Amino acid sequence: MIEFEFLNKEKLARFIDSPAFNHLKNIPISRHRAVAHIKNPSAADEDILLILAYSGEELAGYLGILPDHIHLPDGRIEKCGWLSCIWVNAAIRGQGLGEQLIRKALEKWDGKVLFTDYVPATKSIYDKTGAFGKALVKTGIRIYVRADLHHILPPKRAFFKSCKPVFKFSDALMNALLDTRFLFYKKKPPPYRFQYVNQIDRETADFISKFQEKALFKRSAEELNWMLRYIWILSAPAGDFDSRRYHFSSLDRSFDFYCLRVFDDQERLVAFLVFAKRNRQLKLPYCFLETTALPAVAAIINFHIAQWRVNTFTTFHPALVKHLENGRTPGLLKKKITRHYLLTRILEEKIFSPDFYIQDGDGDGAFT
Repeated sequence: MIEFEFLNKEKLARFIDSPAFNHLKNIPISRHRAVAHIKNPSAADEDILLILAYSGEELAGYLGILPDHIHLPDGRIEKCGWLSCIWVNAAIRGQGLGEQLIRKALEKWDGKVLFTDYVPATKSIYDKTGAFGKALVKTGIRIYVRADLHHILPPKRAFFKSCKPVFKFSDALMNALLDTRFLFYKKKPPPYRFQYVNQIDRETADFISKFQEKALFKRSAEELNWMLRYIWILSAPAGDFDSRRYHFSSLDRSFDFYCLRVFDDQERLVAFLVFAKRNRQLKLPYCFLETTALPAVAAIINFHIAQWRVNTFTTFHPALVKHLENGRTPGLLKKKITRHYLLTRILEEKIFSPDFYIQDGDGDGAFT
């Protein structure tokens, strides 16, 4: 028989410090990710952040929820929860526990949940609940800068996974040749001055607010500073005891945020960018810019791609996607990509205007 446990901030804090957590074969959350959930400025004391399913004393499955607020077109603010992870023990998969976990989340969150970056097998479980509507689709661009077959191919087929060492060796050979082009790549600084910062101040917060009229999730300085401080993936040279018990990422060789303020030749703040760099994968979770600054921002992105010699750069920012598609970059290949979002019908009915915007980092996109 499956028994469920529902953890809010207080219960989650006690759970990660308990002997029971230390003795679990599989843990449902890393300690630092749990602290991030507890410190989330959008999380109320009563919000359910983690649902655990036990079969006897063994953890059978879990589902994590990230509290947030949707800003509706009529000015109202609606509490909601992002379903940020779901796991079911392999020994009991196919017995409906995944669907039960989702139904429990729908119950605890009054049907106001959403999620993104799902795989087809997971989506079929959500569809069984009948609670979700049609997927919303964002189109982005991925720029491939260096060879990265040992990351791209193994997840696609089991055979490719067995060939990972071969792909890694071939990547190293190809990149030794490909990286020579950076010796000739223009090292001239971008046209606008930019400044690295580690938190959002009042001036930047006021600037950001000008670009959030149609945003479903209007990010405050408090929320962005929380994201920058309480990261979910720690930089570490190797895995530890907890990371080996956790099904999702908690450690990697490197994971860093880089925040940039961009000024024009009149020293006006014209853009604010948040880069997330995980090993050699570069993303742009948050981007706020004036239209006139678009060419300069694209140049700044290209500058960092070359400086960091990343393998890929990804963004879904509509103006940047269009500009990068038609402009020059240090990449070898550009590819259109899509990201799907599923909202419950309850939330869909509240968002009565299709004219809204979601940033790349909304949900758990910035953290991974």
